[in-house]
Amino acid sequence: MEQIRILKKREYEDTEVKRQKIGIRRDLIQIADTITFELKKNLKKLYVMLFVYFSLFMLSFAMNEFLWDLMGEFAPTNSATLMSNYIGGFFTMALLISCATFAGPIIAEDFYRQTGNLLFPKITKSKLLIGRLVSNYILNAICIVFFYTLVSIIAFIKYGEVSTTIFNSIGWALLYTMVLISFVTFLSSFMKNASFTIITSIFFVLIVMEMIPFILAYSGALKNNEIPMFFLFNYFGLIIGQSLAMPIERYGPLPQGGFGGGEEIKTWLTPNELGALLGMFIYILIFLSFAYIIYRRRQSKGE
Repeated sequence: MEQIRILKKREYEDTEVKRQKIGIRRDLIQIADTITFELKKNLKKLYVMLFVYFSLFMLSFAMNEFLWDLMGEFAPTNSATLMSNYIGGFFTMALLISCATFAGPIIAEDFYRQTGNLLFPKITKSKLLIGRLVSNYILNAICIVFFYTLVSIIAFIKYGEVSTTIFNSIGWALLYTMVLISFVTFLSSFMKNASFTIITSIFFVLIVMEMIPFILAYSGALKNNEIPMFFLFNYFGLIIGQSLAMPIERYGPLPQGGFGGGEEIKTWLTPNELGALLGMFIYILIFLSFAYIIYRRRQSKGE
C-alpha cells in the first residue's frame, strides 16, 4: 500500500510539473503573439517616427555646421564632443515624442475603444501589458539605433573615427527609454484616450519638468539648485549626452543661462553613473507598479 501511495504521489507530481511547463509555454506564446501583433500594428507609426528622428537630426546638423559659427560657439575638437552636441540636443526631444506616441495607447485605447479582450479575455491583462511594453520598447530601440547610426556616420566623416563612449550613451538612452515608456504607461492607465495621454506626457516632460529648476532657483527654495534634481526623472536623462564626454564637474551654470539672459543659474548638469542607474530603475518600478494597480482597479470597475 505504501508503494502504491508513493507511485500515485509521484504520478501526481509529474502531472503538475507537466501542467506547469505547458502553462509557462502557453504564457510565452501569448506574450510573443502580442509582441508580433503590436509590432505589425505600429509599423506605420515606426516609419513616421523614423522620419521625425531624421528631421531632428538634420536640424542638429544645420545647427552644428552653420549656426554655431554665427553664434560664436567653439567647434567640436573630437568625435565625442561632436556626438555629444547631437545627442544632447534634439535627440531627447525625439525620444520623448516616440515614447509618447508608441506607449500612449498602451492602456487607454482599450477602454476608449471598448475592445473585446476586456469583456471576453483570452489573455490575462498582465501578459497583454508585458507584450505591449516589450513591443513599444523594441520600436523605440529601432529609432534610437537609427539616430545613433546617423550621428556615427557624421563623426566618422569629420574625424575618421567614432568614440567608443557612444556605446555608453546608447546604453543610457535605452534605459531612459524604459523610464519614459513607464511614465507614459502610468498616464495611459487612468486617462480617457491615447491622444490626451500623448499630449499630456510631452507637455509635462518637455515644459513643466524643464521649468521646475528655474522656478526653484528664482523662488529661493533651492538657491542655485545645490541639490541634485533626483526628484525629476528627466534629470537622469541628462547622462545620455553627457556620458559621451563626461564632464569633470557635474555642477555648473546652465548652458543657455537664465530667462532673458539675466542672473546666471547653476544646476546639476548630469547625475553620476550609479545615481542614474539606481534612479532610473526606481522610477521604472514606481511607474509600472502604479500603472498595473490602476489598470486592474479600472478593469474591476467596468469602465
